[in-house]
Order: sequence, then structure tokens, then C-alpha cells
Amino acid sequence: MATRYEAICRRVGKSFGRNTLIGRAIRAVLPVSTLEVEGCIFTLHPRDNHTEYQMFMQCSPAEPQTLDYLTQRARGKRTNFIDIGANCGAFCIPVASASDLHSKIVAFEPNPVMYKRLIRNIELNGLCNITAHPFALGP
Repeated sequence: MATRYEAICRRVGKSFGRNTLIGRAIRAVLPVSTLEVEGCIFTLHPRDNHTEYQMFMQCSPAEPQTLDYLTQRARGKRTNFIDIGANCGAFCIPVASASDLHSKIVAFEPNPVMYKRLIRNIELNGLCNITAHPFALGP
């Protein structure tokens, strides 16, 4: 459930483009928030991450059609899924939640700040079928 402050930030933020002076000023004061998005819990830091900003402002995934496609394919099935550049877990967490407990979800996130957020979001959702790695798969 969003707080009153979060709801006001969303309403005002949507009134102004994120690239306007007022939109940038609003983004600078957005709170770190724990929200439910598509049945999964995320701690979001909308000030410094575009994906988290989109999730915070929309209360939905940053790429809803893609996520819907992935979760429908995984729902209730034993799934193998690799998330390269997992960010805050916007894809791997909903896929892991939708899939069978014996699924193998592997997430790679090289940014140390984002890796900590990813781990936090995995823990918030109590998921044991995700393995996260703090490194990149390429240069």
C-alpha cells in the first residue's frame, strides 16, 4: 500500500515530464519505497535507477508486455531462466514467483549497488529458486 507521500509524488510526477525541471526536482526527492508490483514485493530506489523509477511511478513493471509473456510461459512449470543484467530483479523475481519451486533462475548483476538491491528483493519475496551472481558475463 502506497503512503500518501508516495501517491502525491506519483500524481505530481505524472503531471510533469520526467525531463522537465519540475519532473527532475520531483525525482530528486522520491522516497525509497517498498511496493507490491505484479504480486511481488520490491524495495525501489526511484531517484537513481530508471527501471525502479518506472516501477514506482506506474506501480507496474517497466516492460509489462515482456514480463507478462515471460511469466505466462513459466507459470506453474519447472523453468530454467537466465537474467543477464538483473537490475533490481524486475524480471527474474516475477518469473521465479510464477514458476515451479524446482525451477532454476540465475541472475547476473555486476553493479555492486544493484546487486545488493537484487538480493534484498529476492529475500523480501522468500524465493529459494533464484541464484544471484555479482558479476558480468562479458567485457
